[in-house]
Amino acid sequence: RDWDRLTARLAELIPEPRREEAVAFAREYDRLLARYLRGQATVALSVGAITALGLWITGFPYAASLGLIVAVFSVVPYLGLLLSLIPAVVIALMSGSVLASLVKVGAVYGVAQGLEGAVISPRIVGDSVGLHPVLVVLALAVAGFYFGFVGLLLAVPGAVGIKLLVERGLERYQASAFYQGEGAG
Repeated sequence: RDWDRLTARLAELIPEPRREEAVAFAREYDRLLARYLRGQATVALSVGAITALGLWITGFPYAASLGLIVAVFSVVPYLGLLLSLIPAVVIALMSGSVLASLVKVGAVYGVAQGLEGAVISPRIVGDSVGLHPVLVVLALAVAGFYFGFVGLLLAVPGAVGIKLLVERGLERYQASAFYQGEGAG
């Protein structure tokens, strides 16, 4: 309810000569972050649909429900996979042929997660925020290694922030007197 008033108050804390530039940076970051979140939702729905389709093709019971669970939990990297595997494994253990059902679950979830990690997420999320897929994977790997689970959640938003800072820095450099060759002599 007070968002507009809060952001206006925060903008007043920035010195007047830098205010317009800082607010433009924050707006651009907000726009890219919103695109990232929409991309994450698209990835989650895609992985859920692939899982549901794979389970349905293999004849696994409750394929649609399990696909929906995967879609919901896939919003959280890695932890979502573990949480979505629990009901699938329980269903497999209660089925008549436990080993065959576990193999089906392992194969379908493995393929779905492999596609998500190597193709779907880097393409969709990377394209949505303007990052190359290799940079998305690199950001996830580095942030996950150094900061664990929290790093996985913040990797792409952090990479987007760094990308914006580098772009703005390059723009300022190219507009500088040094780059333009002014005063050289």
